[in-house]
Amino acid sequence: MALDKLFVYGTLLSELGHPMSHRLKKEAVCIGKGYLWGHLYDLGEYPGLIPGEEGQSRVYGEVYQLQDPERSLRWLDAYEGIGEGELEPWEYERMVLKVFLRDAGVWEDCWVYLYVLSPEQLPLIEQGDYLAFKKLLD
Repeated sequence: MALDKLFVYGTLLSELGHPMSHRLKKEAVCIGKGYLWGHLYDLGEYPGLIPGEEGQSRVYGEVYQLQDPERSLRWLDAYEGIGEGELEPWEYERMVLKVFLRDAGVWEDCWVYLYVLSPEQLPLIEQGDYLAFKKLLD
């Protein structure tokens, strides 16, 4: 069976109300909040996640169970600007990482879109929570 879980931490968060988050909610079920080890950076209109080592800072988000992973991942890849026909270098890469599901208390493999360019000049979102970061800006 194909991996059917997706961790989102930016514009796809349900509370932000982005049109693509509405599409995701139609094609998937949010199974709860979660986190992974990493660092979150502010890219202006959206964030970028770079994975970290266990015990370092956390990045918080939501975990979705995709009803049709193959179909959903096609448009998600296009939304994230990766895949065939997209200009390189890509900003993101889709990878499988362990995400802690807070309600279930377990680590699960999830698809995650990782930022793959240098974060050197980017501001760090210290709390690892894009939703809280956006609320501070509003």
